[in-house]
Amino acid sequence: MTQQRDALPPPAGAPTTTGDEPVFIEYRPNRRRFLAVGAVLGVVLLLGTAVHIVRSTVYSPSAVVEAYFQALADRDLAAALATTSPEATGGPDDLLDPRVLAAEVYTPPSDLRIVDVTVDGRSAQVRVEFTIGDQPAAASLRLRRADGGFTDSLLRRWRIANGVRPLPLASIPAEIEVNGVRVAAQDLNGPRTLPVVFGGYQVSVPADDPLWDSQAVTVLVGSDRVTAVDVPLVPDPGVRAEVERQVTELLDGCAASTELLPAGCPFGNARYGRVTEVAWRISAYPELAMTPAPDGFGGVQIVVRSTSDGEAVVTGVREAFGHSVPFEIVVPFPVSGRVSVDGTAVVFEPDW
Repeated sequence: MTQQRDALPPPAGAPTTTGDEPVFIEYRPNRRRFLAVGAVLGVVLLLGTAVHIVRSTVYSPSAVVEAYFQALADRDLAAALATTSPEATGGPDDLLDPRVLAAEVYTPPSDLRIVDVTVDGRSAQVRVEFTIGDQPAAASLRLRRADGGFTDSLLRRWRIANGVRPLPLASIPAEIEVNGVRVAAQDLNGPRTLPVVFGGYQVSVPADDPLWDSQAVTVLVGSDRVTAVDVPLVPDPGVRAEVERQVTELLDGCAASTELLPAGCPFGNARYGRVTEVAWRISAYPELAMTPAPDGFGGVQIVVRSTSDGEAVVTGVREAFGHSVPFEIVVPFPVSGRVSVDGTAVVFEPDW
């Protein structure tokens, strides 16, 4: 018994026969498959073009710098910090506070001009010129390629490494106000260095400081040159008057003594022999200067020094060789001490 097999169809494009004449089957490609492949290639090309455009515009070094300055113009601290390297905002961040930029006295930089852009692998440098208020400034901003994962690798996003600048403090009270925001100005190592973004700031002694008059100084941050902030420390007029009153009271108390060497006083006169009828009077009170000085505990105190000596006059009678000899002697004397606060009370502590 002969087993009959099913005939296979001829391959595409192969001739077949109908009777005695060969017939050719025309090959027609699948149009849908070509359209799908073309669409995929188009999307890939479009995405590649889009990524290239975004790299060269939105995330280019110059664009990131422009975004930083625009965020400062908008007083948007979060947006400004988003353009900086995360490590740039590390450490004490007292002044990286939205209230500092929102304050009316904050002056954002303006009139940005990009002078030069240099890219070297994963590093870039953008030189800029700008103004803060009416003061021209220039800076060199260093940028690094962000390393935060696939998105950063794909878009080659840049971050400003030195968009947060140091604001070093010089001799200064334990607390200060920057644009009205109170911050600690001292730590165990002395005056702190505070991080800030570009712009103009008003730094002052807090209005309720018990010793110092609240005077402000304007600080411009952004230039490559960094200078320490030295807040004017002027004793409060009420403090000065109280210190002068206490010094006068102490000197008057000394002048009430009937001893040639009054205990705990800045003046005295040592004479040999028997002396009687000793009396003191102050003929001239010293002129006092009050200046700031470190207190040894991370703060600043008022140190008192006399700029001109006072004068005390001592009179009495000296017994010498059986005779009573009256005398009157002018004794110059300096004054020194320091001022502290006990609760709300101002206290002068003499050094003599």
